[in-house]
Amino acid sequence: MPIDIDQFKSGKSSESFIQVVKEFLQNHRDKAYLATELFEVMKGRKLVSPADLFEIQNVLHILSRERSIVSRHVETKDGFQAFYSFNEG
Repeated sequence: MPIDIDQFKSGKSSESFIQVVKEFLQNHRDKAYLATELFEVMKGRKLVSPADLFEIQNVLHILSRERSIVSRHVETKDGFQAFYSFNEG
């Protein structure tokens, strides 16, 4: 169902979420995070829908492409998982 353009304009742009994630990782450069952990910290709620997963994955993809962050697959007790950290290089 469509929404009114004024309601649309009052929403936050994806660019602001990208900047928030980038700044968070920059300020916490001593840690690496799962996508789900980043979403939960940034949004203050659990990741529950495919749309939530798409949103954080899209942000991480953009930041990886611009080389602001790095991703590494690390073996944990739950198997190999992708972690993200600020790119120091």
